[in-house]
Amino acid sequence: MVSANLWVCKVPHYTTLQKAAARLDTAILQRILESFVVHKKIKTAFAGIDATGFGHGQSSYYYTRRAKLRRKFVKMSAISDMKSQIIYCIKILHHQRHDSVDFESLLRKANQITPVRTIVADKGYDSEKNHVVSDSLGIVSIIPPRYEDVPIYKTR
Repeated sequence: MVSANLWVCKVPHYTTLQKAAARLDTAILQRILESFVVHKKIKTAFAGIDATGFGHGQSSYYYTRRAKLRRKFVKMSAISDMKSQIIYCIKILHHQRHDSVDFESLLRKANQITPVRTIVADKGYDSEKNHVVSDSLGIVSIIPPRYEDVPIYKTR
């Protein structure tokens, strides 16, 4: 199925994909993702945002910890449409940081591509700033509270 969508007769070797990914600029990758959205002709988005981290390197966790070496790390945050499962925009970082820092820039970028009506996120994105940004753009945010045990009078 992948080979049919990419118009190739056989699936390429995994190192081919790794080498291509190393050479791709993030801006080019973003334009490729935008072209998928335009091709699908999506009018409005029911979007979800999340981030994940990848270990970067060949050494195992055990040996890096034993030798007290620093592990290389790559973090990717992405917004995608939950109905069509197409990624709208991504942000790739080579260091660790909190998920909610990238929320505003990714949401604004996704809203420029296709109007976002609803954004769904996990507890890591729960902050007053993120709710204000989504409200100012006219987007309904569905983010569970980070601290459920806190009484309502102690919140802002």
